[in-house]
Amino acid sequence: MATIMMKKALTWILVFLILLSTVTALGIAPSRKVIDYEPGEIQLGGRILNNEKQAMKVMLIAEGPLKEHVTFEQNILNIKQDQGEFPFTYTVDIPESLEPGTQEINILAVQLPPDETVLVVNLPGDDTPESIITTSYETEKNVDDQKEVSARIAVTQQLRIMVPFPGQWVDGRLFIQTANIGDDIEFVVSIFNRGTEPVNVSGRIIIKGPTNQLIDEIELTTQHLAENGEGKLVGQWKNVEYAGEYLAEAQILFADKHFTLQKQFSVGNLFIQIKDIVVANFRLGSIAKFDVLVRNQWNKAVQEIFANFTVLDKAGKVLSTFKSSEISLQALQEGNVTGYWDTAGVDQGAYDINVILNYASRTSEKLFSAVVGLDSIEFINSPIGRVIDDSERFQQTYQLLIALVGLLILLNIVGITIFIRKKRS
Repeated sequence: MATIMMKKALTWILVFLILLSTVTALGIAPSRKVIDYEPGEIQLGGRILNNEKQAMKVMLIAEGPLKEHVTFEQNILNIKQDQGEFPFTYTVDIPESLEPGTQEINILAVQLPPDETVLVVNLPGDDTPESIITTSYETEKNVDDQKEVSARIAVTQQLRIMVPFPGQWVDGRLFIQTANIGDDIEFVVSIFNRGTEPVNVSGRIIIKGPTNQLIDEIELTTQHLAENGEGKLVGQWKNVEYAGEYLAEAQILFADKHFTLQKQFSVGNLFIQIKDIVVANFRLGSIAKFDVLVRNQWNKAVQEIFANFTVLDKAGKVLSTFKSSEISLQALQEGNVTGYWDTAGVDQGAYDINVILNYASRTSEKLFSAVVGLDSIEFINSPIGRVIDDSERFQQTYQLLIALVGLLILLNIVGITIFIRKKRS
């Protein structure tokens, strides 16, 4: 059983490598064409990209509800090794009375292997507008009465025909800029007249919190769109007070119709602030209880928050480390993380207490300067801490490794130079 599973896994890995190499070898440009609706014949085209400069045979296929309206000047292309690009053309006979909206035709370019016939075509769904869409192909042939299936990749050019709606009709997209606390956030709705008449467009932005509660409402500018025209509606959410995750609903109004666009956005970064530290009822030689006041600056609950404490003397020597228990904080809530320091054998004097708060793959850090007396620990003003996420921690490690590699290279050069000089002398 294990052997069969291993063979299957190796087969899939081999298929994946075949697909990957074919994607690299074959390309198409442009990956998308958008045209306005006009009945009748129109000639279009593109370029096959021979990225690896290899001789190949490529077949062109039309797919979609309108595929019968597509004819190719050549549907089999013989591309030579020295041809980095190979042009192709096709004609679309756009029929009368198409349904309003976006009508789509897919032009597939398939690299044909020798002595194989394409039997199955599996089209993917519509991905992002900018991506080059790849399509899996299966080809099969009989060898000694056994069916062999090999995988192939096709690249796709999407042809979109924009058929207008009768009367007034508007389409749009919502864009939101990133921002931090205290900034103004700009909302932009790009609008397009998809109808046959001019239209006036207005709208508003409804901002909701993570529990769907209403936070604010912002009016957008108005715009007049001519037939086939486009424009923008703009609004600002001024001086945002709280970091967190939000939902924007753009309600777009035109004629006696409306539609809604939704998009999630964030303000600032998830951050838990270390605000203060207190030690009460302290006696030197006993166990000191550190209560660190922290505040969740995010608008959602954060779980599994804990602190690591490091006690250092003024020479920077680590005297003790200890860890707090875990707590949870609701949105915009304050709470205490508590740690305990055994001061047996500790002398009176000045110390540094470094507190690193851990939560959601991030850390907030703050260094406190403390004076330990017989019956008190007093804290002196200290620099504000900062938050470090995983990506910043990785960047710091990466920079350290680069520096170490550079140092090793330098030491090797110095060593080789000394060796050569000794050998010559």
